[in-house]
Amino acid sequence: DEFTAAKGLKLTFGLRADGTGFPVAEDAKYNNAYVPSLTFRNNTVLRTNQFPDFTTLWSPRFGFNWDVKDDKTTQVRGGLGIFSGRVPYVWLSNQLSNNGVLFGSETINNPTNRPFNANVDAYRPAISTSIIPTSYNLAVTDPNFKFSQVFRANLAVDKSLGDGWLVSLEGIYTKDINAVYLENVNLPDSKVKAVGSDSRVIYYTLGTNGLPSSTKNNQIYGGTRGLNAPTTGNTGLNPNISDAIVIKNTQLGYSYALTATVSKAFDNGLFASLSYTNSDSRSVNDGGSIAQSQWRDRVVSGDPNENVASYSSYIQTHRFNAYGSYRLNYLNEKASTTFGFTYSAAPAGRFSYTYSGDMNGDNQTSNDLIFIPRSQSDIMLRDLGTYTAAQQWADLDKYITQDSYLNSHRGHYAQRNGAELPWSANFDFKIIQDFYIKVGGHTNTLQFTL
Repeated sequence: DEFTAAKGLKLTFGLRADGTGFPVAEDAKYNNAYVPSLTFRNNTVLRTNQFPDFTTLWSPRFGFNWDVKDDKTTQVRGGLGIFSGRVPYVWLSNQLSNNGVLFGSETINNPTNRPFNANVDAYRPAISTSIIPTSYNLAVTDPNFKFSQVFRANLAVDKSLGDGWLVSLEGIYTKDINAVYLENVNLPDSKVKAVGSDSRVIYYTLGTNGLPSSTKNNQIYGGTRGLNAPTTGNTGLNPNISDAIVIKNTQLGYSYALTATVSKAFDNGLFASLSYTNSDSRSVNDGGSIAQSQWRDRVVSGDPNENVASYSSYIQTHRFNAYGSYRLNYLNEKASTTFGFTYSAAPAGRFSYTYSGDMNGDNQTSNDLIFIPRSQSDIMLRDLGTYTAAQQWADLDKYITQDSYLNSHRGHYAQRNGAELPWSANFDFKIIQDFYIKVGGHTNTLQFTL
């Protein structure tokens, strides 16, 4: 509802409700009866055919627009509210395809009884409850999972300075209420930490003597296969779960943006504007194609399951935008040509400093953030023939020193998306040619653009 509360002041109130349900919930054909009996992290019990119950997300909103003097010279506008949206459904349908009961494979060498058959079910093995799948990935939705919701508020002031000049200031703030967070509950809760300045959590498999299965010079090396990994002599009663990803909610993400704009409309058809935006954005997860890859591709310095926010992949801390256009009318208003340009300059993106290889033994080879040594005592380097440890440190120290991000974070772990790429600029130019043609008393426009 919108109504005028006072002269020049309009108020808007709204309420939206989004209901979400899953028709496949509790469907028997998606049920892997063996999974609930398995032991997962924090004693989590997984059921492959259980989806969240029907939920309703309420989104109240309020907005206002105030023409302060009721003469269109000063406008104050803003609002706040809760906004809801869905996640890509593939993240949830992962649960249907990654449950260990809907697909499998056979390896048959030199088959003589399998000629081509157009019927795709011709050689499908009969379903047997006595057959336990030997290796698969799980992707499960937390029973309390809710679709995405954010709280958002903005406030802006537009001030006309006369003679076509307009100045605007606007701020916007967004806070996650239900964002996406993923946890691999097949990864054990390790209490082991590396020794030294880099004391991150280490995951490994114990050998028969109770020691890490791979050690060298008292340094622990990775090699975990998860909580449900088969050990020597495993009879297959417990499946080899590669990952067990649970999609959950988090509230830790937020963002803000502050923008200042100045523009001028000239009497001769020329218009120009210039704006600057300062922003920050933090998130727990930036999304991906499937549940497993989202968990796998989030770089970490500690527990890969930790619910922690860091810089978003899409943040641009600074951005300049310029726009200009000029419209020329001629041929007795039967044609016009518009010239326009846009120019933007901002950092080209964010990136993370990571190790190549599995630093912590979680079976992921590209998700470990580096530890940035403060001095040579913070890192163990080994002589490599003619390339000595001292020479290696001299080169590494030079590299850290010349990089402003690394040099300012010595003695700490690199942050996810903590480093910023150099600035880049983009310039676009456009020409619009319009012809105005009257047909049957109506004006039609024929337009060409370059």
